[in-house]
Amino acid sequence: VAMKNPAPIIVAGVLAVVVAVIAWQWVVCRVYVPPGRMLIVTSSFGTTNPDPENSRVVADGYQGVWKDVRGEGRHFFNPITYQIDTRPMVVVIPPEKVGVVESMSGKPLPEGTFLASEPGYKGVIRAPLTPGTWRLNPSAFKVTIADATRIKPGYVGCVTALAGAEPKGLLADEGERGIRKNVLQPGLYYLNPREYRV
Repeated sequence: VAMKNPAPIIVAGVLAVVVAVIAWQWVVCRVYVPPGRMLIVTSSFGTTNPDPENSRVVADGYQGVWKDVRGEGRHFFNPITYQIDTRPMVVVIPPEKVGVVESMSGKPLPEGTFLASEPGYKGVIRAPLTPGTWRLNPSAFKVTIADATRIKPGYVGCVTALAGAEPKGLLADEGERGIRKNVLQPGLYYLNPREYRV
């Protein structure tokens, strides 16, 4: 008995698999994040957190809450391996305000410092947020809103740096702590109140 041509059966099987994969991705795994919201991802699988004592969040690919959030748009996450949570982008800095950011995850700051100048450390971050909307993971960061520094016409701002190296003279230069030589001219300045007193 002549065997029937298996090619149509193979093609039909391949098409069925492709359709099933596409349906799984678009029906089950697809997540839409509307404008004004962000997506927080928690992975149930992956490399174990190398520093669970200090790190509340982890990099992509690790097991746990991912530090980086996803913005508006379409994303694909397998619900078997990932838990997702959409939240409002709650960090809104109004005009003439700054956001002082405290990282709640990372290595302890080096001894003698109280501001984090680079990523990966726990504590107050040196650079403040300027007015606008920011996507920050609430599991990793806490933001305190403070007034920006405004110097009125006819006045100057005398700046005291609260962090930096020991000054070489009576007045401090850039990068040194203490009363600065240079004053601020009239205008609006977005300074971290944990770093400068004006």
